[in-house]
Amino acid sequence: MIESLKEAQSGSLNHLIKSMFDRIETFAGGAAQADDITMLALHFKGS
Repeated sequence: MIESLKEAQSGSLNHLIKSMFDRIETFAGGAAQADDITMLALHFKGS
């Protein structure tokens, strides 16, 4: 997961969420989803 975040950090938040969701689906390997998946991505524009 950390590798995925590092790879996607230069893109948009939409790209980040899609990338993470794709990684989760790959990790699950076709297993049935047993619970909800919730993601939150924030863009900090301050110091």
